Amino acid sequence: MNDSSAEFKPLLTAMLELAMSSYFRRLHAFARGHGLGFSQLATLFRLYHHGGCTVSDLSQQLDFSNAAASQLLDKLVQAGLVRRFELPDDRRVRNHCLTDQGTQLMLELKGSHRELLTALEASLDDRERQAATASLQTLVAHLDRLSGQRPDLFLNRHHGDGDCPSATYHPSVKE
Repeated sequence: MNDSSAEFKPLLTAMLELAMSSYFRRLHAFARGHGLGFSQLATLFRLYHHGGCTVSDLSQQLDFSNAAASQLLDKLVQAGLVRRFELPDDRRVRNHCLTDQGTQLMLELKGSHRELLTALEASLDDRERQAATASLQTLVAHLDRLSGQRPDLFLNRHHGDGDCPSATYHPSVKE
């Protein structure tokens, strides 16, 4: 094993730990500052990234019981962050989507994370930025191949894209 191999894992580990630590500290502070728990934030993330869903969708995707998912959604509806609606083709199905206030909250959180990335980018000179970009492109390509998933499915996602059949239906009239 050469010197670069011996340095790679510890450096990659340190970078990931620093990034994750910063991310979760910011996430925790954001949630606390808005009176939200982790499960509520996870629900908002799910709705933001995948669009509308039913109680069952949420319980399956976030591994909650139906009762817990229902109570969680009720609290988010009461807080004005989520809206409940019926699908036009099956009025028995109760769906949920972010309200404008919920979407704004998620955009605010994303802005908080961008601040760190902007500060990091600004701390690099052009040569360092180019080297970091090349290294990150290589790592993303290898992670992509290893995971069998496309990173762009997780990066730069926006409200409304989704895997739920109802994700594209966002009614404009509140109930």
